[in-house]
Parts: sequence; C-alpha cells; structure tokens
Amino acid sequence: MDNSKDELGIRDIGDAYGVELPSAASLPAKNSDEIPAPEYSKSVSGAHMFVWSMDNGEQIAAKVEWPAVQNRELWAMLSVFYRKNQTQTTATPILTRTRWNLRSTTNTDGQIRVLNRRGTFQWDARLEQIKALVETAMYASAELEWFGADRPLVPVSYTLYPFLEENQHTVLAAYGGSTKSLFGLAAAISIADGVTLLPGTDVQTKGKTLYLDYEADVDTHERRYRQLLAGAEVRDITKNIAYLKLDTPILDCADSIIGMIRKHSFTNVVIDSASRAVGGDTIDESAVIAYFNMTAQFGTSILTIAHKAKDERSKGPSGSGHWFHQARSYWELLKDQTHGDNRVSVVMKHEKSNNGKLHRSLGFQIDFREDAINYSREDAATSAVNAERLPPIDRVIAFLRENSSSGTGEIAEGTGLKQAQITQLLTRKEGKLFYGSPETYNRRWSLLSKDKAEKAEPEQWWNQD
Repeated sequence: MDNSKDELGIRDIGDAYGVELPSAASLPAKNSDEIPAPEYSKSVSGAHMFVWSMDNGEQIAAKVEWPAVQNRELWAMLSVFYRKNQTQTTATPILTRTRWNLRSTTNTDGQIRVLNRRGTFQWDARLEQIKALVETAMYASAELEWFGADRPLVPVSYTLYPFLEENQHTVLAAYGGSTKSLFGLAAAISIADGVTLLPGTDVQTKGKTLYLDYEADVDTHERRYRQLLAGAEVRDITKNIAYLKLDTPILDCADSIIGMIRKHSFTNVVIDSASRAVGGDTIDESAVIAYFNMTAQFGTSILTIAHKAKDERSKGPSGSGHWFHQARSYWELLKDQTHGDNRVSVVMKHEKSNNGKLHRSLGFQIDFREDAINYSREDAATSAVNAERLPPIDRVIAFLRENSSSGTGEIAEGTGLKQAQITQLLTRKEGKLFYGSPETYNRRWSLLSKDKAEKAEPEQWWNQD
C-alpha cells in the first residue's frame, strides 16, 4: 500500500505546531532570502508602525502600542496584519493587541509560535527587527535645551483660573454623586463660551472643548448644558463643545481621539471618568502611567474626573498613587446636601500644584431647579460638614469672618484646631491676612480688610467676598 500521501514533511509538522524552521532564523541561512528592513513610522498617538512589502505584492504590517518598561522588562501590545495584494483594501488581522515582552526570549518565542500557525513569514526575524527599532525609538536622544538661552520666559497660565492650567493635566476627585461631572461640564462651558458659570473664576484662555464621557449619555449632558446656561442667564449658544460617548479605554481609541482633536482644533479635553478611561485598572500603576503618557499626546489642557478613595486618610483618587503623583494639579470636591433640599453646598479644595502655590478653597452653593442649575458663591466653611475637611487657614478665616476680635482659645474652640497651631498660623500671616491687637499677651485677632489683604497677597485673596 502506498502511504506517501499520508507522510508529513518537516515543514508540514513545523507549520502545524508553530515551530520556526532553521531557514527562517533571524540571521538568514545560506541561500535564503534576506528580509529587508520594514518601513517605519509613528501614528498620531505614538504607536510604532512597521510595514514589509514583498515582490509578489503581499504586505505584512505590525503595530506596537504603549511600550513601557516594568522591572527592566519592555512590555507592549502587538498587532499584526496581512494583505495578499494591493487590491485587498482591508488588511486581515493575524494578531490583535497581544501583550508582548520584547525583552523576553520565551515570550517572544510564544508570539512566533502563534504567528506561525497563521503562515510562515520568518516571524522571528521580523520580530527582532521590531524590537531593535522600538528600543532605538524609545531611547533616542532628544535635542538638548540649555538653561539661560535667549528665549522669552513662559509664565504659568490658565484656561480657567484657578482650577485649570493651560496645557496641563488637572485631576478632580470626589465621592460618587458629588456633582463632579456637573462641575466638569460647567468648566467646559465656561472655557468654550467665555462665560462665568462659576463665580470667582476667570476664563483666561477661551477655546473649543471636547467632553469624553463614560458615565452618562448625550441626552443627560445636553439637558444639563441647557440648565447651566439658563441658570447663568446665557442665551447665546456657540456650539464650541463637542460630546463623545466612549465605552472603550482611552488607549484603545487614542488615534481616533487625537485625530478629532487635530481636525476640530480642540484646546481643552474633559475625561469623565478615570476608572473606565483606563479600563478599570485604576490600581495598576503601569496602566495609570500609560494613561498620562497617552493623554499628553493630546497637546491640550486636560481635566480628568476621578472617584475619591473611600478611606478619608488616603491621598488622591481611588487606585494607584500615580493618579495623584502624575497630575500637574489636583483638586478635591467636597459636598454637603440635606435630603429633600434642592440646594447643595460644595467646596473645591486644592491639594497639589506642580507649577505654583496651592490655591485657597472655594465654596459654591448649587441651586437645582427644573429648568435651570445655578452656581453661586458661598464661604468654603459655611457647611460644618465640609469645614471639618478644609485646611486650617480656611477654617480660621471663616471663624473670624463671623467672630471678629477673637482670642486664640476662642478660635481653637470654634474651629476644632489646636491653639498652638492657630497661634503659629496667625503669626505667620499677620499683616497679610490677619491683624492682632497691640497687647503682648492674650491678643485678639481679626481679618484684614479686603483691600489691605489684596495689597499684601494679591493672588491669595482671590476668593474673598
């Protein structure tokens, strides 16, 4: 009996099990074709793109996204595509966003075996080319900048003072149901339309805003948009805010988002909210760092809205500490609301600034009506619930507004702070925010008038009524 048809050659066995044969090694064997270097480029989001074009019209393309070093290993997401000829308009996916450790031979061998099951194209040589090019691109020396060069100094600027710095990444965190999304929309409207929806703020750089939403839907935001405009009695709608509902993490659709930003000249982006924007990996520091690296490619001012950790003692949003560390500026929103009351007291508390001083806390009362939502100014320490979580200086100022000419013991009793802490604070800010009676002992303290305080510390008194 002739069994020749049932016999398998070495290449057949290798293809079946995904084993790369010696003739397809990284260094071509004798008489084998040398693999030319691929065409290399970077996408708008920074992904590394590779294309090999063959003489017979076939094309292989690879995409390496989000490379990041973790414990000396270089991890990335690998996608590979195949096109049979030029007439095939849509490439065939061979590998889609597979996690790859470029510095691990074992992990790389695993990728080769998987790719070989889909066709033998000397994958080990191609992956080695990718590794070399990615490593070079990641560590290529940038152009040196010399301090003291003859260039104009660029001062810290704001799109919405004091909350959002221009071309910086700001993070706002609060507990669920704290009106943080409403604040994000109010800030977006203020910047896009150049109006003051938030009393005590200043739109310093007007520009188009893109609102990326994971939490609600377009109808909810359109309703809030109209209510906020009605509450501030703004009648002109400029259509400078665009809304995009997202269900996939930012990194998965970064090219599309950056393309929209470039096409429509957006200068501000609001992302609501952080947890879903990273696909739920809020505690994974590599995912959080990749998120900040990617959003930096936007080239815009960014406000990321995040959830606050349940533990009051924790610093920053829920998840990895990098939500706090990587933000250029970090604010927390505190809320106090009585059940059944359509008015809400909120306080914006500044916890971090990389480019300057911490701003004083700013309080608002939000009045919810059927057809309008209105923000009005309120002392940050008006609500006893919020006051307990404010910095000491805000609590002392609030007390002295209502109780002028008070001793340190009275202030301590009224604020819940230690008397020694109050004495130190008053002395340090004497002549700037406070003034004391002439006695050597048992001095009585009061607030400076607004005019005198503004002369002493012009930017520290911005939220004084």
